[in-house]
Amino acid sequence: MSVLNIAVGGIQHETNTFSNVSSDENFFKLYEWLYGDEIFEHYDGVRDYIGGMIDQANHEGYTVIPTFSARANPSGVIPLETFKTMKRELINRILEIKELDAVCLALHGAGVVEGIDDLEGELLEELRRALNPNVPIVVTLDLHTNLTERMVEHASALLGVKEYPHVDSYERGLDAVKFIKEIVVNKVIPVMHMTKLPMMIPTTHTISGQAFEMKLKHSRKKSLEMYLIVRSIIRSHIQMLHILVVPS
Repeated sequence: MSVLNIAVGGIQHETNTFSNVSSDENFFKLYEWLYGDEIFEHYDGVRDYIGGMIDQANHEGYTVIPTFSARANPSGVIPLETFKTMKRELINRILEIKELDAVCLALHGAGVVEGIDDLEGELLEELRRALNPNVPIVVTLDLHTNLTERMVEHASALLGVKEYPHVDSYERGLDAVKFIKEIVVNKVIPVMHMTKLPMMIPTTHTISGQAFEMKLKHSRKKSLEMYLIVRSIIRSHIQMLHILVVPS
């Protein structure tokens, strides 16, 4: 098999449960609410998760089928009806695709819906239940993902950014399609395992670029050692998520 049919889409929201701003459908539509080819138009030349997926698929000569993509800035809890609408639009458009080989989704990992603490796990479970079990689902995630066993169980692979600010989201989009090639073409079986350590890392200690270099320059040697350890931890895939590949 050389030409693959890959569905691309996503729902991205970092929910702030302390906010009183409702993240309803109208709020999402202020930022991103795209159908089909609108995704191509919006992400043409954009170095983001979906932009990377599209570019890598085109590079490999694969067929990209854009489905549905919704995104909004961080805000309050998503109303249940809004989530049902987004989930329906995304899953139904994926299921309409004939001869589907794989699914690439840009999610966030910190979405919260009324009555559902794990937007991504809920979405992935329903999609996996509806799809042919042989169709891989590869997902890109934000660094600030609240990773759950449910997400790990129902996705084929979860790929997170390593940098803060998230300057490598495009690269994770590229990796998502590369991973699909390994699974579908090279018959590699990804196996995921999640271990969460009892620790919290402040985001101010994960900044890259000039702020990070300045911090290094003015820190004491002992502080530097701890800082580098923290940075090496945060740069790993989705904190403590390990992905193994096993030939079939």
